[in-house]
Amino acid sequence: MTITRLGLARARREMSCLLAGTALLLALTGTTAGTASASTALGPPPPVLVKPCVGKKVAGPFTTRGSEVYGKGNVPFVSYGVTVAFSLDAKTWRSGATAKGDMDEKEIAWAANDWCANTVRIQVNQDLLLPTGGLTNVNVSYLNAIKAEVLDAQNLGLVVVLNDSTESSANGGNETGPTLTTFSFWLWMASIYGSDSAHVIFDPFNEPRDTNSKMSPTQTWNTWFNGNGSYYGMNELAHWVHFFAPRNLLWIEGPNFSDSFAGMVPKYLIRLPDVVYAIHHPQGTDDQKNWTTAFGYLHGDEIPVVEGEWTNFAGGGSGDSACWPNAPTQVPVYLNSYLTSRHIGLSAYTLNSGRLLRQQYVAKTGKKTAANPLEPTVFPQGKTTIGWSCSPSAYKSPGTAGTEGAGEAIYDFFKARNQR
Repeated sequence: MTITRLGLARARREMSCLLAGTALLLALTGTTAGTASASTALGPPPPVLVKPCVGKKVAGPFTTRGSEVYGKGNVPFVSYGVTVAFSLDAKTWRSGATAKGDMDEKEIAWAANDWCANTVRIQVNQDLLLPTGGLTNVNVSYLNAIKAEVLDAQNLGLVVVLNDSTESSANGGNETGPTLTTFSFWLWMASIYGSDSAHVIFDPFNEPRDTNSKMSPTQTWNTWFNGNGSYYGMNELAHWVHFFAPRNLLWIEGPNFSDSFAGMVPKYLIRLPDVVYAIHHPQGTDDQKNWTTAFGYLHGDEIPVVEGEWTNFAGGGSGDSACWPNAPTQVPVYLNSYLTSRHIGLSAYTLNSGRLLRQQYVAKTGKKTAANPLEPTVFPQGKTTIGWSCSPSAYKSPGTAGTEGAGEAIYDFFKARNQR
């Protein structure tokens, strides 16, 4: 589908078909925009069987003031948690599946009970919810799976961040920027989670990437902000989501996979209340000067920022911004000094073997064992930069592989900041 580049007013006119269908959508969900809840849709939540590890609970609605985020009762809120990205954002998702027994459910429980997280970022997919791109032809089974997974997290005391990710949908869409389906998707989410008391934060589009290396910084930011003839801009999408869910905090990601916000201020700042900018895997040298250039300056300008998706794992490969060559020395600085001093939260990717958890194999057979949340990846003992390598085969001990990474550092970081 090709979309003409539009200003916000014209975009709203083109989307009259969506607005015309909104009444039908609300009738189907049995609610009004901004007032429904997941509990209403699915009945009372199940009892909590395991006491969560989270510290002081913070509930929504969330608001921003300066560079800080506050929850209900004016309680300060810094997000510490994980991104889960397997059950609901995958080509393997099948109609009728739920979160029960899937990897996402395990990760959510581990995050709350073992890693002392206060937040979980759940990646979902617009094309799995709306396979034909319309507003009302919804995959009800997939919608119920989203609701079930959100309730699982909320019952464990976690704040939920819902993220629309399009890289791996079953229809192979891989949209690199927002489409009309993106707008329809958020109408559905707003009708369910757009209430004043919602814990749910909206992350409207995962890693916008409808730019290229030949663009100048001005072209890159203009494309991200306004759209490019094939996709809508993030400014239009943010205003759309805010219109239907004015009380939900927004995490907004930047261009080029959200690897830098350098050059955004002031011209391309999204002029809405309660917006947090979410950096992912900052590009460039792994030092404080570059971190400030990429995103830290926002905090100094009294603009909220969060590390929305980050890890350091050997599988990233050399040159991947998800794996720093000097990780053993710089990861502790990043977590315990740079982010902490600025009250910047972090969503780590992800509680899965080979990422934050050790990928272990049974000796001789080579079969992988089940992931254990209490066995995080670690940097080689006694090593600093020398001896560390962004390669999954760089460090092996008998019966194990892929044990390198920042899992233990992140685990300790969460425990120190959000323990009971």
